[in-house]
Amino acid sequence: MLRNCWALVLAAAWLLCACGGSVRAADKAQYSVDLWNPDRGGLPSSVVLAMIQTRDGYLWLGTPKGLARFDGVRFEEFNESNTPGLGRGVVVKLFEDSQGNLWVGTEAEVVLVTREGKVAPVEVGRQGRLRAVCEDSTGAVWLYTLDGQLARYQDEHFAVWHVGEGLPSKCRALAVENGTLLWVGTDMSLTGIGPLPGVTAG
Repeated sequence: MLRNCWALVLAAAWLLCACGGSVRAADKAQYSVDLWNPDRGGLPSSVVLAMIQTRDGYLWLGTPKGLARFDGVRFEEFNESNTPGLGRGVVVKLFEDSQGNLWVGTEAEVVLVTREGKVAPVEVGRQGRLRAVCEDSTGAVWLYTLDGQLARYQDEHFAVWHVGEGLPSKCRALAVENGTLLWVGTDMSLTGIGPLPGVTAG
């Protein structure tokens, strides 16, 4: 009986090793690793500070030398020369809203790139480095800057509050709960704001 038990254990171990080897071989055959840098394919910098995949399948990257878009084969750089109004600043934050607009946060300002390809600078009170962004159930986009400004953008209009202003915090975060409550976080505090303007509990 004991001999049969050991035989079963050895058989199971052998099958596990055999299957594991075939899975590893399949993984190697299925996946590959490619390396891109500024010398290959148009990436403006080898440092990537922000990344997002938009609904159309493109991968957007924010770098210290501007914005780039990857189509699966090559990178295309976007800057002042081919996209007037975008500039070539350090891109630190990227966000796509439900309308397909791309929000681009640089070190000093926020820029909105509409799905029609138009670029518009966004006036969020004092200009500040964008640290967090989210969207509520009405389609309003909320932006939170490093200096504690909280802004709500809807229908091309802004409302601005000061939440956490003056606090020594480099961590800024936003999250909408159930579409009606906005959580505003720093490394010093967490504040719930609600009900949100124009939002009713469903």
